[in-house]
Amino acid sequence: MATPFSRRVLGLATGLALTLAAPAGAVTYGSNLRATPNAGFGCESALVRGQGFNGPMLTPSGQRTCTYRSLGFLGRPGGQSLAPSNGRITRIRVRALRVRGRNPAPLRLTILTSSGSCCTGRYLGPVFRPRADGRVTSVPVNVRVYRTVSDQRTQSNDVLGLSAVGPGTLPLRIGPNPGSFAFGNPVVTFWYPLTPPGQPRTEGYTMDGIELLFQWDFRPA
Repeated sequence: MATPFSRRVLGLATGLALTLAAPAGAVTYGSNLRATPNAGFGCESALVRGQGFNGPMLTPSGQRTCTYRSLGFLGRPGGQSLAPSNGRITRIRVRALRVRGRNPAPLRLTILTSSGSCCTGRYLGPVFRPRADGRVTSVPVNVRVYRTVSDQRTQSNDVLGLSAVGPGTLPLRIGPNPGSFAFGNPVVTFWYPLTPPGQPRTEGYTMDGIELLFQWDFRPA
């Protein structure tokens, strides 16, 4: 798969902050990390909708890297990946698991900027490898994010995601009915290969029934 998958536009509810413990002055966003990761694949494959009446299909990508972001949940709040205002990301958390004998892939915090069409890569954090035992990996960070508003309209908004940069499984929970557009399904968008700083990527593949097990603490400026 040499080019990004085509984008599917979905009606999604605006994500809201999770009321989880965070450092003083910070708010926690993203997954609640309660789901158990179960994806036995990495960036070498992608789960996409089949043609016609075929169900979801695990399709070879021909890539070693990829970027995932959460779009929240169909019809209900939670799981947003948009920076709510100018501020800093102070900590990220990922839940991963050794699946089918494979360890989790090494990851990098990824910041993209959306300005009408998503997205252009802006920042790639240092590589870290999540724990393989299903417990949460917590990584302190200090990354500036931006949300620029002009005339009461958002002109640009930073988006948080994760990039996998080597062999290993992705921190994903595949639900029982992916691709069904069922109420409450989590939704992700992904790009293959990863989105590097300075590269515009106006197309991604959007798939429901997949939860990105990624959480982040945000402190307003």
